[in-house]
Amino acid sequence: MLDELKLRTNTTQSAMESNETPNWGQMKLLFLHQLLPFVGFGFLDNLIMIVAGDYIDTTIGVTLGISTMAAAGLGNALSDVAGVGSAWYVEKIAARIGIEYPKLSPPQLDMARTRWTMHTGRAFGSL
Repeated sequence: MLDELKLRTNTTQSAMESNETPNWGQMKLLFLHQLLPFVGFGFLDNLIMIVAGDYIDTTIGVTLGISTMAAAGLGNALSDVAGVGSAWYVEKIAARIGIEYPKLSPPQLDMARTRWTMHTGRAFGSL
């Protein structure tokens, strides 16, 4: 939602009324803009999950007698909370890399092609 708001405020008046299909350059920028934050988020999420799960398994898990899978689940819960808190920072770092928001109008943002590109970028970034 925040990305769409930034995309909409970053357009010119003539682009705001455009119903043309976005060109490949705009689609590549959109794909990269969606991909980069999810790479950072995926790295942080997995790192925190592994470290927290291992720590829980060797300390609390031994004390309470919980299984390794339960410790991994608790580590995953902690990494999800940390991921929500770090999303803003990951987006800021991605913006500093220099990937610009493509100039797309609201009708262009609502096109199926654009939505598929955004979702595909997010999916590839989270791999």
